[in-house]
Amino acid sequence: MTAVGEGFWAGLDKQVADAALRGSVALHGAEKLTRPHISSAAALVRQGPELEPVRMPVAAPEWSGVLDIINGARQHAEAQRDQLLEQAETFDQAVREMHEDAEAIRQQVRVLEGQVQEAKAELERQVAEIQMQSEARVQDILIKANSEIAQARSEAQSAEARAAVAEDWLKRIEEAAASLVPRVETTSVRRAA
Repeated sequence: MTAVGEGFWAGLDKQVADAALRGSVALHGAEKLTRPHISSAAALVRQGPELEPVRMPVAAPEWSGVLDIINGARQHAEAQRDQLLEQAETFDQAVREMHEDAEAIRQQVRVLEGQVQEAKAELERQVAEIQMQSEARVQDILIKANSEIAQARSEAQSAEARAAVAEDWLKRIEEAAASLVPRVETTSVRRAA
């Protein structure tokens, strides 16, 4: 026998012997009987006649206690299977809910990305509009300034031209006055004489 098989059969022998001594079967021993023990036992049974025969110090009527233990182990395995199935269903439900939550989050992200794109487009439009308005205003200011500069130059040229004409008239007046002054003196001298 293998070490696992020997341990299993020794434990089973002890449980059956204890049950025979007490006159009742300890069903709680089924809880200790796990799937590896059952598969090891099945493997030992399948190996056939090469195995040493198991000698159990119990009478034939005590085999019903062994069957109770095996039934208890089967019920325990079925309970574990049902519990695992229930857990699997719970996990599946949780996974489905997480997928739904993830899809809702992805949808929200898509909506937010759309809103960001719209806000970005609106901002770019407003910036372009403000830039266009400022450029138009700068052009208006430049045109007005150039017009005022041209008008100021024109007025300055007109003033210079008037000043030149006035200066020319002043020269003429001075020349005329200068030509008239000696005659006035000569005339007044003659009258005095």
